Amino acid sequence: MARDLNMDGHHISYLRAPEQNHHAASKGYTDTKLSLQGGDMQGGIGMGGNRISHLGEPEQNNDAVRLSSANHFYLRRDGSNWMRNDLSVGGHRVTGMPNPQKDQDGVNKRTLDDMIQAQQLYFEEHFVPADAVSQLRGPMSFNGQKILNLGDPLHNDDAVNLRTLQTEISQNNMRELSKYIRLDVSSEPTNYLTMSDNRITNLANPTSPKDAATKKYVDDLITNPVGAVLVVVSVDLDVSNFKITNLKNPTYGQDATNRRFVERNFVRKDEDINMEDHKITGLRPLDFTQSDQSDAAPKGYIDREIFRQIDENNRVRR
Repeated sequence: MARDLNMDGHHISYLRAPEQNHHAASKGYTDTKLSLQGGDMQGGIGMGGNRISHLGEPEQNNDAVRLSSANHFYLRRDGSNWMRNDLSVGGHRVTGMPNPQKDQDGVNKRTLDDMIQAQQLYFEEHFVPADAVSQLRGPMSFNGQKILNLGDPLHNDDAVNLRTLQTEISQNNMRELSKYIRLDVSSEPTNYLTMSDNRITNLANPTSPKDAATKKYVDDLITNPVGAVLVVVSVDLDVSNFKITNLKNPTYGQDATNRRFVERNFVRKDEDINMEDHKITGLRPLDFTQSDQSDAAPKGYIDREIFRQIDENNRVRR
């Protein structure tokens, strides 16, 4: 055509669907397109791989969302954008979360449970519960701090508070003091005193029989016994196989004798007696009914027996 065609109010019927942008379009074809002034879709729209550009910001829940709005208000599944504010899930769960790798990663329940269990084991291993009895596995350092409100101990391995410690020390001091003699001699011993091979030094000379004696006092008595005070022994004296030397000859019947005195004045029963020209006097007359053939006979008995034998021999001769 060389110029515009005026249809003068008439229709063009049976128009083919346009193929080029400059082809005329029928009403049926046009009705399938959106008006530039807007309208309601009567069916689906296939974009054929094309874009919708210059899309406005969505206002209703069913409005189309442009990419910039989605990036701003929504999280991408590939994790290429991030949160710009707090996220409220309204009581819903976030599922399928993997184990965290970084400090800022969200934590799933499995990881949280493992962390709580590990922390519980750590506390049980290194701390003592405040409301339960537990056993320490090593020394505990308080770094100069105190333990307050500690109860009185019940067992030998219980910790001791200051009150109990002071009471025990006071009572122990009294028990220990009872084992010692005060230097001011205001107390007396209640049992034997063992010196454990130690000495008693600076001891004064005794004045009473029960006083302890110094070595010098005893040595002086042994060296010069004249004027020594006689001590009456009320129990047996055990010399434990030791000797008593330099013993004086006895004077009284109760005096101890020395060996020299015994050997000069006594004879052993199993040895011969050397009379050394001395006599045996005071012999008892023999009793023929009780005497033994080995008994010593007095001179009077011998004389009578000799005369009797002579007389019997004379009678026999007659």
